[in-house]
Amino acid sequence: LSVIIPNYNNELTIKNTIDSILNSTYKDIEIIIVDDKSTDKSVEIIRNFYGNNPLIKLYVNNKNEGTFYGRNKGVLMSNGYYIANVDGDDTIHPDKFTFEITELEKENKNGFKYWGYGTNLTRLYYNESPDNIIKRQEEYNDVLFTCYRRVFNYMGYYNNSRYGAD
Repeated sequence: LSVIIPNYNNELTIKNTIDSILNSTYKDIEIIIVDDKSTDKSVEIIRNFYGNNPLIKLYVNNKNEGTFYGRNKGVLMSNGYYIANVDGDDTIHPDKFTFEITELEKENKNGFKYWGYGTNLTRLYYNESPDNIIKRQEEYNDVLFTCYRRVFNYMGYYNNSRYGAD
């Protein structure tokens, strides 16, 4: 599983995001972070905490390209059979990937029917301070799903022209 994280100025949340993925019950992962020329300390935080972790790859854009450019770049850099998207201000449930991959394979055991499976996420909000983080649980999410890599090979990639993802 390749987990793609587009990052832009998420210094207050990126560590929580990465830690939630590393604490996943699904262990056969790589995490690819594509930084979109952040102007905060998020790249420094990633390098300081995870620079020696072989599961994590960091790519820093030379200029701000937008969220979907980052998602596409991450997919192109990835090696996984499955692709999952997680934003740099989200955390995941520890069983998210195990559940989604199990359900995706169960649905497709008699032939391909579903291309992706999405469950839930916890969105992190903050008010001027990392000590003031608010969590909001989303029951369903149609963006941050797990899908087959071959979907991108067959259908193509995200349209790079959008700069906002949510």
